[in-house]
Amino acid sequence: MDYLTHPKKPALISHLSAKMQADQWTQYNVINTITDGDGLKWKVAINSEEKIADQKRLLITTISFEAHASGQDLVATRTLEKMQDARLISLIGNRKIPFILKPLVFHASTVEEVHRMVSLRLNAYKKEFCVRSLSELKRKWIGIWIDRQKRFDELLADPET
Repeated sequence: MDYLTHPKKPALISHLSAKMQADQWTQYNVINTITDGDGLKWKVAINSEEKIADQKRLLITTISFEAHASGQDLVATRTLEKMQDARLISLIGNRKIPFILKPLVFHASTVEEVHRMVSLRLNAYKKEFCVRSLSELKRKWIGIWIDRQKRFDELLADPET
């Protein structure tokens, strides 16, 4: 489409086409992964949902961040030390620990506003992630994950409890 000439038909015909256009834009213009300061890669997922309330259209967009790391991944990113954290690494085994950050949620009334907000927020997060170490936070999550796994394993071993 030539951007210097006006289209003969409206660019957005319906809500469905607006959502499709937003999804297509997101697919080509959005970061799929972000690497934190430690070197762990996080998946970025963007979901957009349309709600109509009081005759007004509202687009609710959620940006979520998720990573899965094994013991070797955590050693490679220096979250865990091979010698000092040998017990933790053995408890993790070859399983992957899920790390999930609280999602970003924002509201917009137009597709263009969604595009602008997604770009701004993701660029800001990318800049912050690149320089920030999340090692302490990941170590806390590892402890919580191990506690939950141990409780679950105990329940499987003794179902009467």
